[in-house]
Amino acid sequence: SKTLPVWTFEPTPSKHQSIRRRLREAGLKDRVTLFPFALSNTSGQGALEVLRAKKAAGRAFANHSLGSAQDLLMQDVRPEALASKPAGVVVVPIRTLDNMVQQYARRQVVIPWMKIDAQGFDTLVL
Repeated sequence: SKTLPVWTFEPTPSKHQSIRRRLREAGLKDRVTLFPFALSNTSGQGALEVLRAKKAAGRAFANHSLGSAQDLLMQDVRPEALASKPAGVVVVPIRTLDNMVQQYARRQVVIPWMKIDAQGFDTLVL
């Protein structure tokens, strides 16, 4: 439906400005809410391994910075594990979907459909 609100979650900081701009340009900024964090089965913080986009379009989307479709929330956040990664690593907030519904839903939430792309952690979101 064109009236249902949309929540989108993007933990990669370099992508936020571009997503917000695209939502404004598409006339969707009042309907789509961008939450700048990851979803998982626990709340807290996590290390996000961000890779440099291989294609020019991906680099432009991420403001010529780190960030691509292959970004990955890392399970091992020990300093020695992070230091061995060839990509950039940023610490990002993590929330649970249950907490999001409790905190932001104005009334009982009916979710008619859900699309999840959590880079291999999809089942943890649910």
